[in-house]
Amino acid sequence: MVKLLRLIQNENMKTFNRIGTYIMIALLLLASLGYTIANKQLHADSAFGEIPQNPQWKEELQSQNNEYAKVIADPNQNYRYKQNLENRIATNEYRLAHNLPISVDMWSYLDESRNIIVLVTLFAIFAVSTSVAGEFSWGTIKLLLLRPIKRRKILLAKYLSSLYYALTLLTLLFVSSLIFGGIFFGWSSPSIALTIVEGEVIEKSMFLKALTNYGYSIVEMVMMVSFAFMISTLFRSSSMATGVSIALYLSSSTITGILLGMNIEWVKYSFLTNLRLDMYATHSPFFEDMTLPFSVTILSIHLLLFLLVSWTVFQRRDVTN
Repeated sequence: MVKLLRLIQNENMKTFNRIGTYIMIALLLLASLGYTIANKQLHADSAFGEIPQNPQWKEELQSQNNEYAKVIADPNQNYRYKQNLENRIATNEYRLAHNLPISVDMWSYLDESRNIIVLVTLFAIFAVSTSVAGEFSWGTIKLLLLRPIKRRKILLAKYLSSLYYALTLLTLLFVSSLIFGGIFFGWSSPSIALTIVEGEVIEKSMFLKALTNYGYSIVEMVMMVSFAFMISTLFRSSSMATGVSIALYLSSSTITGILLGMNIEWVKYSFLTNLRLDMYATHSPFFEDMTLPFSVTILSIHLLLFLLVSWTVFQRRDVTN
């Protein structure tokens, strides 16, 4: 156990001693700041201006419901889209009945900031892709394996270090979004968020909603990091491993959409289709028979497969050449 912790510490030192790591951290902070300013300017005249009240919010919500009802009536619309619109109608009606306008504050922005997590995942994929393949590209793999340490421990240390780096970036995004949100939107107590539980609209803390959505994003990030880690063990080239992993991640939504459009039902067994667990928070899974335990099972199977392939390939890889 002590040796494993030392190996993890050594891998962390490798990661945080690279100038590229701090460039990615700086870019993440700049993206967080820029997204906060852009989001604030959508609702106010300037980044530090006051957000005006919308006196016609009830009329706008009612108009939205009318448009949503027309779309739902279309028999050609898919189940997931209809379910999503039905949930929006239910929450809009709850707001109208209880006089709850949509609030724009630091807490709603904190929930909105999870859109930047795609950048965190890309940076994490880039780092993990060089974790194993980079050792071959740089010619340091022989020196690494000369130690009297089993290969599986070396591989496990690299994997855990990659997850640590990814979670560090995610935590940094969450904290920076909270701080920037408070600076530009103003510090306030958590506002109310609406969610649907067992067919009923209930009120919950917006901070709790944001925290839950960030938690869902951790699952997606861990799966993509694990996939990139597997690819990194399969290829000796770090650029090849990075390219394949990032290409799949960026095109995952398109690939899933195409397969769903072709009514291919087996796509629900793909890990890409089950990545976004927040679809269960909005009650809008891709298929009616998809449930949260189903998606967790599919993701667990794929995760074990990724790790098994990584371990098998690394154990048998010849490094003499």
